[in-house]
Amino acid sequence: MPSIQLNITWAGVQSPILFKYLNDALKKFGKDVVKIGRGNLKEQKKNSTGNLSKSLSYVIADNKEDIVYIEFDAPNASYWKFVNWGVKGLISSAKAPESPFQFGSGKKQAKGTLRGGIDSWIKNKPITQWQSRKTGRFLSYKQMSSMISREVYLNGIAPSYFYSSAFDRMWKRYRYKIEDAIGEDYAVFTEGKVPSELMINLNI
Repeated sequence: MPSIQLNITWAGVQSPILFKYLNDALKKFGKDVVKIGRGNLKEQKKNSTGNLSKSLSYVIADNKEDIVYIEFDAPNASYWKFVNWGVKGLISSAKAPESPFQFGSGKKQAKGTLRGGIDSWIKNKPITQWQSRKTGRFLSYKQMSSMISREVYLNGIAPSYFYSSAFDRMWKRYRYKIEDAIGEDYAVFTEGKVPSELMINLNI
């Protein structure tokens, strides 16, 4: 997810400022991104256990260089990145051609295994048991999990963009509000006298 960064330079040095108005604006922005993200999950039916929705969160902080930023994450559901951007399959990337993740790449993509995650998904959904075309018998959940796991591993997972689209949508609404809030904080900091050498960089 993108983060918003504010870099302050005044007379060649960085100066600390109390960003009261900016923090208030970022809190509203963060709450709305999380709210829309949860709504997207519900609408797309991608939150069977509720864990992913509950885990969506944001943090507003600053670092040693006096850069104020907001970051979005889901700390108790690290797999949110795969749900959001999808995963390329071992033999096909058609479902998620732009995803930075791929099964069989040798890189650890999430805690636990694909099979374990699908086992949990089947039990918590739950989904109707399938029937074998050959025998007509109902397949066990273990058999279903094996078949789904193989299909997902080979052909990947399509992206949902539930979180990143929420960010993009709310950024369009809040961008100018955030810029105005920065102006308010600078007005307080400089008592209305903004020096010509003041530089403001707002990046996402």
